[in-house]
Amino acid sequence: MNKLQLNTLVNDALDTDTLISVGIPCFNHAEFIVDTLESIYESDWPKLEILLIDDGSSDNSYEIALAWTEEHKDRFFRVHVERQKNIGLCKTLNRLYFLADGDFFAVIASDDKLDPDSLSVRASALASSQNADAVYSDSRFMTQDGKLLNETLHNSCNAHSVSLLSRNFQFSELLLCWSGGGPGLMLRRQSNRFSELGPFCEDLPYEDLEFYLRLSIEGRLIYLPQVLQSYRIVEQSFSRSKDKKKILILGCQQALIKILPLAGFYNKTLIKLKLFRLKADSWEPKLLNRILRIASGAMCTIIRKLHRLTAAICFRLANARKIRI
Repeated sequence: MNKLQLNTLVNDALDTDTLISVGIPCFNHAEFIVDTLESIYESDWPKLEILLIDDGSSDNSYEIALAWTEEHKDRFFRVHVERQKNIGLCKTLNRLYFLADGDFFAVIASDDKLDPDSLSVRASALASSQNADAVYSDSRFMTQDGKLLNETLHNSCNAHSVSLLSRNFQFSELLLCWSGGGPGLMLRRQSNRFSELGPFCEDLPYEDLEFYLRLSIEGRLIYLPQVLQSYRIVEQSFSRSKDKKKILILGCQQALIKILPLAGFYNKTLIKLKLFRLKADSWEPKLLNRILRIASGAMCTIIRKLHRLTAAICFRLANARKIRI
């Protein structure tokens, strides 16, 4: 994208001199880290800073990242690369957030890739919104060796774009059909609504569910249906390891319990239903447990379908009346 096209995209909402920070939490991705860094290098946004923290990798990820950034540092406004003893993803993300100098802070894992317009499109969306503190978009899958696939993250989750675009139905859609995560998240750093401890909750095993739901329930999260990143499927990745299922379920339960105090009566009811459904997944496969598990799953499905139908009707009415739902 040339500068004229970029100026047309951002209009008056975002000046091309705006600094965008890209935070990379890195852990044992020596094989992929150059792909990630080169995708940032090829971004159409002119003013970028790269912040990379190696969280105690046992391979040579840090050395590879350090050498690459030293060779390509003239492309960036600022480069910061360091390594630390392993402290976990959420704490590392908060450290990256506070290291950033940019107006916007994008997060990408050290094995994923950005499209050239990924940063500019998301930053423009945030700059155009008065209330949102974060934006996320869809991502395509790619194989471990970098082959792009036709399936996207949101399609694989059967996400409902109309519900995600609606302030009234986004929370329930994310709660009942989780489709967040991946490399599509960008935060507004000027926000004074993030905790002094950082935007991410550090006592959870992973960062995304609690963060997305917290912002969504407060009306501070924007969804973009565009596919703007590539999400690498790595066989040993946390999200795909079968032996991590119990940790994922426990982390999800902990995240939902943290969201409960923020919710109104109806959303609290939905959260408790989801918690019951997660608990049922861990029960022994006895007949009564199986019946309760099936019943709770059916209730979640029915509610999700009713919400989606209502969201679609509201969307059509809004288009007909040219008002925002």
